[in-house]
Order: sequence, then structure tokens, then C-alpha cells
Amino acid sequence: MTLDNSRKIVSIRLALFIATFPFLAFLALTYVARLINFPVLGLSETAWVVILSAVYFSIAYFPSFLKYNYIYFSDDGDSVIFRFYSTGIFKGARQAIEIPKRVFAGYTTEKKRLRLIQYIILLEERRGVIARYPPVSLSALSRKEKERVFRSLAKYNRKA
Repeated sequence: MTLDNSRKIVSIRLALFIATFPFLAFLALTYVARLINFPVLGLSETAWVVILSAVYFSIAYFPSFLKYNYIYFSDDGDSVIFRFYSTGIFKGARQAIEIPKRVFAGYTTEKKRLRLIQYIILLEERRGVIARYPPVSLSALSRKEKERVFRSLAKYNRKA
């Protein structure tokens, strides 16, 4: 099985890109061109700037706050492969975990930040010792996608 969530990541990037234009246009029309006469809808210039800035930065930081990752998962060959990198304003380095199926020892999950962020921790057995890989955030995956990954990994789980 192969899975990647590139469509969701592209839609998040597109939403940020689209939100940037109205925000910058508002700032330009308000401060540079002085074309907007305040108050608008009973709110002052400062109130509108604060509200629109809060909305824009919420859109911008939402993926970072929820630790959204681009994820590519494959178990088609002789290995279980996870490729991932964090998205949002602060992009992380591209990382990969590749575990041969013969030494794959299972996985554990944990949830953090009010159970909004779900992590998977892959386990590998080497010389009788179970090694844990760093946690990978699955927050950007849908519930169905997570279930598909968990079902796929359960086939190779020697720990159970």
C-alpha cells in the first residue's frame, strides 16, 4: 500500500497563498492609498487590522501548531517506508524512516496537545533490542488514511 497526503498539503498552502492577497490588499488600501474611510461597520481602523491580522496568522500558523506533515508511506517492497517533512510557515527538513520488514517490531501511538496531534512511533528490533524512531505526526492525515496505515503496519507487527 502506498499513501501520500500531498493534496491536503497543497490545499493548505493554497489557502495561505489566497489569504495573503486580501490581507495585503486591505493593508495597502488602508495605509498606503488611504481609500478606506473608517469606521467601517462600526469598527475603527485599528480594530480591523487586529481582526484581519488574527485571522491571517491563524491560517498561517494552524499547520505548524497542529504539526502537520507531508507524509509518504509505502510498504510495497521489502521495507516499510515513511518519508515526511513538516509544513506551515517554518518548514522542516525532509526526513525518512526505512525499516526492513524482517526487523520491524511494531509501532506505538500517542496523542498530545489536547489529543489534537497524533504521533506514530515506529519500532525496530536489532540484536534483540527494540529501537524507537522519533515520533512522526499524523495530524494531517484523515481518519481513514490513519486506519489504512495502522492496518498495513499491523500485518508486520512482530510485537503483538
